[in-house]
Amino acid sequence: EKLLEVSFPLQAEEVVTAAIVGSPDEPGIQVISDFEQDTEEDMAAMRFMNLSDTDTPVSIYVDQKPVVYDLAYGEITTFLPFAPGRHTMTVQDSTTGQTLVTHPALTLKQDNFYTVYGVGRIDGRPGFEVLIPLEGISYLS
Repeated sequence: EKLLEVSFPLQAEEVVTAAIVGSPDEPGIQVISDFEQDTEEDMAAMRFMNLSDTDTPVSIYVDQKPVVYDLAYGEITTFLPFAPGRHTMTVQDSTTGQTLVTHPALTLKQDNFYTVYGVGRIDGRPGFEVLIPLEGISYLS
């Protein structure tokens, strides 16, 4: 049985990420453009997207410093510069301040692009977690 069948146009040499969103009863697809942008020299670049289908926005902290406030479902930030190396990332429920997930060993490499996807449910199953893939644009020169 098919969960979802979709088609969408792509441009030549376009890089995208396609994420299945929603629930098994109401699946959808979110197509996210992965575009190269100028970043600070010798830095890593990371953006954040909330794919947790709840009404609760999240706030993200890196090394205990706030980097994103009130990121609602479906919202994505621009790429932000971060120093290469090891970091601690914490995602909190913006309404209650409850810590949803802590990633104590986030390692970023110079000149690479990453997207942090918040997935799952804050108030149910599957529970909230983050996925942090290296973006395909990191391989483009």
